[in-house]
This record gives sequence, structure tokens and C-alpha cells, in this order.
Amino acid sequence: MTIFFIVDTSGRMSGSKIGAINESIQELLPMIRDISAFNPDAEIKVAALQFSRGAKWVGDEPKSADDFVWDDLSAEGASSDLGKACRELSSKLSLRGFMKSASGSYAPAIILLSGGRPTDDFESGLEVLKRNSWFRVAIKIAIAIGDDADQGKLAKFTGTRETVLTVHNIDVLKKLIRLVAVTSSQLDQPVRKSNEGLFHDGNKSDTKLHHVLKRILRQFGSAVLQDERLLSLLDDYHAFDDYPAMRQVMKEFESRGYLRDLYCRSQKDGIAECQLYADYVKKSLAQTRHVRAEFADYAVESVFFALGLVDSVSEPADDDYELWD
Repeated sequence: MTIFFIVDTSGRMSGSKIGAINESIQELLPMIRDISAFNPDAEIKVAALQFSRGAKWVGDEPKSADDFVWDDLSAEGASSDLGKACRELSSKLSLRGFMKSASGSYAPAIILLSGGRPTDDFESGLEVLKRNSWFRVAIKIAIAIGDDADQGKLAKFTGTRETVLTVHNIDVLKKLIRLVAVTSSQLDQPVRKSNEGLFHDGNKSDTKLHHVLKRILRQFGSAVLQDERLLSLLDDYHAFDDYPAMRQVMKEFESRGYLRDLYCRSQKDGIAECQLYADYVKKSLAQTRHVRAEFADYAVESVFFALGLVDSVSEPADDDYELWD
């Protein structure tokens, strides 16, 4: 698993607060190393993201406790850009980001440490993060440091007030950071158990767009067809690995409401009327967006397959990256 420390380095964290965090994480690394050594099947890595005016990573990727180097952070400035931190975290919680190694087979643990209030657009940043599949299955804990910490915002981040812990004493803070991090590292669970489907098991058919779409519908329900998170879910399932151009086609389907309309028509009009509408969709994409016919066909048939209207699909003749005629 990967433990993410999200650290507020605004001016409200200066002095003993940031000092306690620096000291605690330095002391934590050997403990994490011992836990990882005791359970070699569950590799534990560490990543840290600091935010004040903007957000930036401490290091270029998650590293094992043996390799992770914690350079003491400093805290200064009036800005506390937690919204930007949410967006940056979301960008790395993906198989193309920080979740591509063996440690990514387990739900991550995210520990947010803050002593102030967000000064940027936190709500929109959090909405982006909440659509991330990894964030939804993560262990999320926030530590509110002192009276200035915005516990309401921290509860929105973790999802519940019960996972926001408040401290006013520096010694207690250090103990709490160690307790939370060590406990989280011992609660690692394979993502396959908590969110089936984020990883495939090596069976190539698992990553075919039509199979993936069917699995997502079964897991999340038909509402996902009009949900912005659909493309992220398809990415997590590797649904575009065989035909990368299909990502843009599915984006067109989602943004134009074609997915929703195909579902609604399949429920009330049957396959014949649904096929007529599908022909209109393919013609529209060809005329207005110049999408190649074989990709439009595959998108429609994948939706039909996911809805149980057909038992098989015709895939594009090749894996050409070129989408447009």
C-alpha cells in the first residue's frame, strides 16, 4: 500500500506544529520499514504532498521507507491551497501516476494534517478528488492541529467527522501521527476486495471496453452512464489500452448524452428503436466530428453489450490511434 501524507505548510503551521510533523515522520520511517519487512506480501511506500501557496510533492514518486528521504518542511505564507492539493492528489491517484507499482494493489491510506482554513476554491478541488476511484476506496484520516483548523472542511475531505482527530498539544500530535500512520499501514486491504475491478487479473478480455463497461454498470448502476466519473473508471480498468482512440469516442458519447439516451431507450423502446437511435448517433458523429465508422460502431455495440442487448461485438480491425476520418 501507499501512505500519503498531505501536509499544510501555511504560516499557521509554523514553529512547533511543523516541527512536530517533521520529527514524527522521521521517527515513523523505521516503524514502517519494520511493518513492511514483517509482511513482505504487502509492500508499503510513502509519499508526501505539501500545500501552502500551491501544492507540490516531496520527491518525484512514492518510495519505500528505506529509500524515502524526508527533508524537513518549513511553514510560511498566508495561503493554504487545500483545493489545489486535492487536484494534485487526484492527478497522481491513478495507474498512470503513483498507483502503478505492486503497492498499488492495496487501497491507499491518506493522512491530512492541517492547522488552518483553505484559502482557495477547496470545494471544486474536492469534487474532482471525490470522483477518483482510488480516493473513494482509500483509508482517509485528518488531524486538525489547534483551534484554527477548519474541522468542517476536514470532515468533508475524509467523509465523516469521526475520522477527524483534533489535537492541541505538540507531544500528543507526535504520538497521534505515529499511531494513525502505523495503524493505517496495518489495515491494508487489496483493492480487488474493496472495489472489485480496479485491477484486472491478467485475463486480456477483462480490459476490453465492452466487458469493462458491463462490469461498471453492474457495480455502480445505470446512473454512472451520465456521471463524469465514467471516463476515470474506464481508465482505471485499462479499457482503452487496446484502442486508445476509443477514449475520445466515449467522451463524446458521455458529453452529448448518448449513453444516457441509449440506456433510456433500451428500457422503454426495445432493441429495434434503440438501434434506430444508435444509427442516428453514428451518423451524427461521422458528420459533425468525422469519427471513423468502426470506432463509432464499437462504441455503440459496447453499450449494447453492457446493457445485455447483444451477446458479442465487432471490434475495430486494428489498434490504430487515429480516430478521425
